[in-house]
Formats: sequence, C-alpha cells, structure tokens
Amino acid sequence: MAGGGQLFELRRGFGGLFAVLQGDEAAAEVAYRKAVSGFVTVSMYEQAATVAIEAARYWHGRQVFGKALDFSRQAVDALDLQWWRMPLVSRMKLPRLFVEVFDLGVAVAYAAGDDDFLFRCMQFAKARWLNEVILLHDVSRYFPAFLRQGREKEQDAGLLKAQFMAAVAGFDAAWNAYAEDRDSGSEERLQQCESVLQQAYETLSVKSGGMRTVASLYGISDIQAGLLSGEVVLELFVQTSGVYVLLIGQRQVKPFFLPLSSDDLKVRVLSAYLALIQQGSRMDFKESLPYVSDEEFRDVFEFAGAVLYQDPVLHLQLLYDMLFKPLEADIGNASRLVICPHWVLHAVPFHALGFSVKEHDLLIRTKAMMHCPSASIWERLRGGQSEISSVREVSFLLFGVDRFALPYEGVNRTESGSSVIEEEAETLSAVLSAVAVLGRDVTKLRFIEALSDASVIHLSCHADIDSSFPLTESLLLADGVLTVAEILASEQFEQARPELVVLSACRSGMSRIDPGDTLTGIGNAFLARCNCQVLASLWPVDAEATAVLMEKLYEQHRKLVADRGKGDWAEALRLAQLGMLGVSGSSGMQTNQERFSHPFYWAGFYLMGGRGE
Repeated sequence: MAGGGQLFELRRGFGGLFAVLQGDEAAAEVAYRKAVSGFVTVSMYEQAATVAIEAARYWHGRQVFGKALDFSRQAVDALDLQWWRMPLVSRMKLPRLFVEVFDLGVAVAYAAGDDDFLFRCMQFAKARWLNEVILLHDVSRYFPAFLRQGREKEQDAGLLKAQFMAAVAGFDAAWNAYAEDRDSGSEERLQQCESVLQQAYETLSVKSGGMRTVASLYGISDIQAGLLSGEVVLELFVQTSGVYVLLIGQRQVKPFFLPLSSDDLKVRVLSAYLALIQQGSRMDFKESLPYVSDEEFRDVFEFAGAVLYQDPVLHLQLLYDMLFKPLEADIGNASRLVICPHWVLHAVPFHALGFSVKEHDLLIRTKAMMHCPSASIWERLRGGQSEISSVREVSFLLFGVDRFALPYEGVNRTESGSSVIEEEAETLSAVLSAVAVLGRDVTKLRFIEALSDASVIHLSCHADIDSSFPLTESLLLADGVLTVAEILASEQFEQARPELVVLSACRSGMSRIDPGDTLTGIGNAFLARCNCQVLASLWPVDAEATAVLMEKLYEQHRKLVADRGKGDWAEALRLAQLGMLGVSGSSGMQTNQERFSHPFYWAGFYLMGGRGE
C-alpha cells in the first residue's frame, strides 16, 4: 500500500499536469515524471503507463521526439512490469491501453530514428496468442538460467518446474474441455485452472528474477545473426495513418513508413482476396473472408464494384505498388524474404504480388518467401541457426481423408467431391515411394502418432474454421475432428519434431485476428507445438490444382537435394508455384502455359515457420 506521502506526491503530480500544459513545458515534464515515478513506486504500473503515454503523445505532437521517446520507453517498461500480473487471456488479447502504448511507441521510435525500440514495440504488439502458447510449453528453457544465476537450488528448481508444468497441464485439459462443451461447468473449471496457472506464473516470475516472453528474448542483432546470405526480414505493422516496415538484413537495418490509410488498405486486401476466390466459383464470399464485420463486407463490395469479378490482377498490382514498390531498391538483391504480416496483411497472397497478364514479374520469380507472425518468433523457431543444414534423406508419410466420403456424427454423407482429396495422397505416395494412409484409417490417434515417424507429414483433408471460437477450428479426420485445443493440449505434439507439416486443406492458415494481432488457427497451433515449418492455405482451395501443386513441390525439393546436397522448402515452393505458371527458374522464361496458371490455384499456399532443414 502507498503511504500518505506517496499518495500526496501522486495527487500533486497529477494536479500540476493540466495547469502546466497551458504554457510551461518544463513544469509539465517535471509533473509527468513525478507522476510516473510515484505510480511505479507503489506498483501501480498501468497507471504509470497511462501517464507516460499521455506525456509521450504530448511531446510527439510537438515533434519533440527525444522526450517523446523517453516517455514511450517508460510506458513500455511499466507495462513490462505489469505483464505477469495480468490474467493469461488478457495477455493473449492485449487490453486497449497496451495497444495504445505499443502503437504510439512504434510511431515515436520511427520519428526518433530508434530502430531497436521500434523493433521492441512491434514484437510486443504482434502475435500475442502465439507468444503465450510458446511460453506455456517452452518454460523449461528458463530453468537452466535460474540455476546459473544461483537463485534456486537444483531440487527447488525441479519442484518449481513440476508445479508449473502441472498448472499448465491442468489449464490445457480445462481449455480442451471448454472447447468441446462450452457449458457453465466447463467455463467455471477453465477459470479455476487459469487462476492456478496465473499464480504459478507469478511465483515463477518472482523466483527467477522476472520471466520474459518470446517477444523480449531477441533484439535486432539476434535476428541478423541468424540470417542466411541474401535473406531479408520484413517486419510489417499497420496503423491508421500507414504501414511501418522494418527491413532487417545481415548488414542492414532500415525502417520505412508507407502512408496508406488502414481503411483503404483493408478494403483493397479484402477485394483482392474476394476477386481471387471468385475464380474458383466460391459464391459464399462472406464465409470465405478472413473474418470481417458486415460493415466491412459492404465496404468491400462498394469499393470493388465490377472489378471484383473481372480483374483480380488489378488488385494484385495495386497491392504490389502500395507495399513493395517503395522497397524495391532495398530488396532487389535479396533471394529470400521472411515476411511478418500484421492485421489484415495476414490475408495478402504475397506469392502472387507482381502478377501481370502480359508478363510474370512476380516477387517469387527471383525470391523465395517464408511467413512468420513476428521476427522474434521466427528466430525462436529457427533456434538461432545460421545456415540450412544438409539433408541426406527425407522421409514422407501421407494422409488423405474426405469427410464427405466417410459419415460420422455431426457430418452428413454426400456423394460430391469424395475422391480427389484421397487421390492426392495416393498419387503422391506413388511419386515419392512413401506410405499413404487413406480413408477410414486416418484417425486422430494414427495421425498424431505419425508426427514422430517421418520428417515430412502431408495431410490432405477438409478443415472446419469457426470464427466465433478459434480453439474449435479443426481438421476433419475419419473418426472425428482434431481441434486447435487438442493440438495445444496433447503431449505427443510436444515430442514430435517433423521438418515440415503440409496442411493441404481449405484455409488451414487463416483464423480470426483479435487485438494484439492474435492470429490463432490450425497452422499456428502446429507451429507452436511442433517447432517445424508448416505449409498452409489462405482460402478455399481447388482440390485438383492442389494435387498438382503438391506433386511439383516434392519434385522440386527432390531436385534441390540432388543438385545442392541440401533441401529448402521455401525455394521448392517458389519453383513449384512458378511451375504452375509455366515459368522456369529465376530467368522467368515462359514454357508451356498450364491450365492452373491463375493465382487462385497456387498462390493460396504459403510456408510459415522459422526452422531450416
């Protein structure tokens, strides 16, 4: 509790703020600093951040960027202290104050030319759900550090770890039960387990001298140390007034600001998305969109008009001009882009940007691409590797199941489209000389057990995306559904270490985006639990074209291993997608145009993750 003198200082600090702002900036600065310091002294960190961010906004508006930066740092530092006091769910979905602090922090850092603070704010503001999930299941990495610091005896550290992991297991089980049956009992149990886990978090944080999320484990120099030659990370961050881009190369760090209205950007991205899926005759547009409101849906149609149906290429060209034209001089020599999207940019088919009817001046003509929710998560998943290791042999295990061909509870049987999905796995099995598990044999247990049996797991199936409750998003297998909640809770996923998981299913890489850039979804669940690369899709894909793309993917990977002595899934995907166009290699030479040349058929798939082979 604060003493009377401390509370008096707080009142005096606040009382002076409004008076001094009318002309005495020196007094204003003193008053702000006194208020921030007073709140921190009595452990009222959110109040400290509130005062600090108001001060930062005041001086940012007056273009006094040095002072604005100082107060922004104080606000972020205060929220860092508050972090472990917050409920888990609040950390996964950032409260409004946190969003405001990090948004202003990005703007202030850019204006002040502080790349390190710009990077820090971006990392804290992005991929909150994935940050917390990784921490939940990766806490053991912190215990050796405790021992080295001498803060815990070995037996005490073991007990502390056991208690924490028991709390994690309890929360996982309750989370899974709530996802399956959202009644009052399961909700109450979930709240109880969250309280136990929260207490375990706080105990662990205090005894370790302060835990840190993935977002705070790495800085720009860590990212640079893990980059390959020719590799460039593009960290994107959308605000109302524009898009901030932080370009990180081995020897280069360069920030950009693209003055794009967020509303205009949103409409253009969603218009491109709709125009592309129109090619596949997907008439239920609202269901196919990456979770937008009815008002946003109307805005898209008002903006796009007839162009929505006639010219998807126009949207792709516009998006390229908006997002990449200003970066051309700095990414021209890059051979690989690691793209870290934000907000609506998660729905952008980056592989198709630059596509033109008359020529194929695509980004992927000369650049392989990978996606990751943030640069710090990318580095965490890479494990700090500085190069892609040689691959002597790749083992495959393929699964193919069509929910329409196999009736089970909750799914009606229909005769349409019941063969192409399983044929994809069967055909690839013959091409790769690999085992294929088909139809009724594709059970949840069989699939989960297989994650440790091969370096590449390929699953061709249907996906069920539930925008109202992302933890129930699922892959439809022969004996039921494999949900995001189950993936997060299963210990077998923790033990699995495949190189690549291919989710050949509709929208397996999409999900609702909540505050804190909280993109959940099936693809990210595999990313967090298996620490592997994941090939997933942005939209409802064409089964026949997908089968062709996958065959080309594995063919190109096999050639890379034979020619270079090492594999590279990003490069294999680039060559496979160019193959769908009839384009050969980096020269962009046209060969015979194939039937699936439209971006709808191939640009929906993207590679996410960080670990090389």
